[in-house]
Amino acid sequence: ATNDGENTYTLNGNYTITECQILNIPIGTALLITGGKTLTNSGTINNNGSINNYSSTFQNNGTINNSGIIFNYGGTINNNTGGTINNSSYIYNQTSGIFNNSSTFNNSGYLYNTGGGGCTINNNAGGFIYTYGSGAIFNNPTTP
Repeated sequence: ATNDGENTYTLNGNYTITECQILNIPIGTALLITGGKTLTNSGTINNNGSINNYSSTFQNNGTINNSGIIFNYGGTINNNTGGTINNSSYIYNQTSGIFNNSSTFNNSGYLYNTGGGGCTINNNAGGFIYTYGSGAIFNNPTTP
């Protein structure tokens, strides 16, 4: 990724985090996935900052621990078989975004499926969405 000098990193090509790798995104830091690129996680991502997926693809085959914010603007997030997303904060699926869950999604935070443009959450065969504590899912895909 390229650093713009302001704690923002833009993925500059398709990239895979392997099983033995950990990506830590600290508070105040943003990772941008843009331009049709794909970030594939087979390791662990600990997000305390933000991940911004703009019309690109975010594949999860490993573990994502989200206590920051994940924005999906017109992109696709795939939680594939074997993947786990632990969300204790915010995920925004907006503007024609697609969130596909085929594995485990643990939600004690908030998943917003809003923002207009037909955003979609698909809980596919083999997918389990567990919402507990103060967690909630808000579904209004046509809100402007």
